[in-house]
Amino acid sequence: MRESHTTSTAKDADVGTRVDRERTWPALGLTVAALLSLVIGLVAFPTAAPILIAMTVVHLAVTTLGYLTPHRPVLWAVVVAVVSLASTLLDPRVSELVYSGAVPWIALAIAMAALNLYRRADDWLAISMGTCALVLGSVSIVAVSIREGTPPTQAVLAGSVPFLLGMLIAMQLHLHDARTDRVGRQHGPAATVATPATHRPHPGPGAPEAAQRAIDTLTRRLEELAATAAHMPRDDPHDRPAMPDLPDREREILRLVSTGASNAAIARNLYLSEATVKQYVSRLMRRFERENRTQLALLAARWFE
Repeated sequence: MRESHTTSTAKDADVGTRVDRERTWPALGLTVAALLSLVIGLVAFPTAAPILIAMTVVHLAVTTLGYLTPHRPVLWAVVVAVVSLASTLLDPRVSELVYSGAVPWIALAIAMAALNLYRRADDWLAISMGTCALVLGSVSIVAVSIREGTPPTQAVLAGSVPFLLGMLIAMQLHLHDARTDRVGRQHGPAATVATPATHRPHPGPGAPEAAQRAIDTLTRRLEELAATAAHMPRDDPHDRPAMPDLPDREREILRLVSTGASNAAIARNLYLSEATVKQYVSRLMRRFERENRTQLALLAARWFE
């Protein structure tokens, strides 16, 4: 049991480290892109310093929002779309910089917002809302390209690249997580075999009397427990309470809880966020009047044996 708990803790730590890495690197990349856009803009249009500085401050604020609220992908997608449209269409000098590729933050932000959306969105409604917002944000790049003389077809293809890139990376990460979970289940730690109660440990000849008495007491207690368990009535499957009617999502989460899976593992298995899984588990605990996750897992195990 201790080995299993240690392994679970290590897995949760690895998941937490990966989640932090998925938040940190995009935030750093967006910050560098925003500052680079400011430097290039000041060199190209020194007289546009106020609008360029204001644009950079907004870009950094949106980057911070994405870093602090990774589990609200729809909100970040909408904010990125609005800021991309405003940054591109309000000032012709900024539009020229966008067309020349001197404002990399916009394309990178759309890609990262798409990655976060398809990585963490809870349901199809959220995915649809976020997708519509990001498509609208990509229109800014398309509009600028068409205005500068690019054929519409090429402009649409070029403007959709950041969005499609973020979506493809998200799908790749989902497949990687699913493969990691499958390999972990196939090569997980072996079950711990209980030591027979009749096996008495023998201390060395120099063991203190107190240790000897403790060992004897523990051995007698194990033997009593073994005898009690041997005379307990076996669990009759026909006597088990019937599982109540549950929605498919709650039933699947309850089944995974019965196996001892963590919230992170359940989230990866069902393509949900950890926050959503936590809400489901809390709701199931309240429904079945269980005080903690262990009690809920024991109850669920009787239904899914």
